[in-house]
Amino acid sequence: AFHSIHHSDEHLTVATNYRFHFVDETLLRLWLFIPFQLLGTSVTTWLTLDFAMAWIFLVQHSEWDWTYGKLGWVFVSPTFHRRHHSIDMRQANSNYGMLFTFWDDLFGTADRTSPVPTQYGVAGPAVRESFLAQLVAPLKIIAAHRRSLRDVATVPAAPAPSLVSPARGTDV
Repeated sequence: AFHSIHHSDEHLTVATNYRFHFVDETLLRLWLFIPFQLLGTSVTTWLTLDFAMAWIFLVQHSEWDWTYGKLGWVFVSPTFHRRHHSIDMRQANSNYGMLFTFWDDLFGTADRTSPVPTQYGVAGPAVRESFLAQLVAPLKIIAAHRRSLRDVATVPAAPAPSLVSPARGTDV
């Protein structure tokens, strides 16, 4: 739900990299920062790498037709990543890698052959462009999901099939 703010952008640009919910971004930074700290890497090294990655992500979120040639089998290019932002869920459920494409190859989620998408975003109502709307949107998604789970749980179960044959009135 929180990451959907990033994917709700209908126009993929370098600024899409900075369209995120603070919860999503905080969890991502912690997920990347903690292993570096456990390995004994200095904060300065982590910040330098984080800054370099930010530039790489800016390029990935452009609509540039870069594939990186043979290096595209290792590194995520803008053309590779654009499919992940497609409104078509078959494409959106592919190309998850942040830096390396080989993860998608390993898990069978790489898509290098489908046409590059022309529409981006998420299905359903558009997320308004205001900061407050984007702050609240994931909470609405979570609340709606919880309501749907509760509604499914309160639907009465179908009666058990009878062990008596209605036609003959005898045990089946």
